[in-house]
Amino acid sequence: EEQDCRFTRELNESQEAAIRFALAASDVAIIHGPPGTGKTTTIVELICQAVEKGQKVLACAPSNTAVDNLLEKLIDARQKAVRLGHPARVDVRLHDHTLDGLVARHELMSLVREMQREAESLFRQAGKFTRAKPAHGAKREMRQDARRLKADARLLEQQAIDSVIDGADIVCATTTLDESLLGDRRFDLVVIDEACQSTEPGCWIPILRADRLV
Repeated sequence: EEQDCRFTRELNESQEAAIRFALAASDVAIIHGPPGTGKTTTIVELICQAVEKGQKVLACAPSNTAVDNLLEKLIDARQKAVRLGHPARVDVRLHDHTLDGLVARHELMSLVREMQREAESLFRQAGKFTRAKPAHGAKREMRQDARRLKADARLLEQQAIDSVIDGADIVCATTTLDESLLGDRRFDLVVIDEACQSTEPGCWIPILRADRLV
């Protein structure tokens, strides 16, 4: 059953029909058309409509350029999206929306950096005893404390990563995304833009994250 939508942008009749069809699909929907017919614009509106309905979306494409294009349009549509992938492969204008960029600005990260600095300081002190002979076992204790601090910092950093991913309505990534970042998370909808340019095995990773695919 096709769904009623209040579209946020001007679309033609076939684009609107494609979105209604895709939103109503219980498992798989395919949006197709020649180059230049506005498929990515249609996909972006579809994602906005899904988010409006309270759904979490995994938005993928086979290339970094295509993912960046998708992300840029989603940002213009004021969506809460996070981009997975190495920052070096992401358009510099979009770095603030990468997982690395968002995690770096997370409130927990100042504490993480402080703990890492303290751990490094302890490691240095343990290796510096020269003039005064340290108390028995002092070096070992320092190194143990440093290792504990580093481990706690890693746990806090993982909390920051989880917080950023869970706080986003849309996760954007290439189809060959790093699955370890997502853990066992599932999505209400997976969208693969430019799917014709991907191989079938290349789509398996995102497909397994949801029961509905466009």
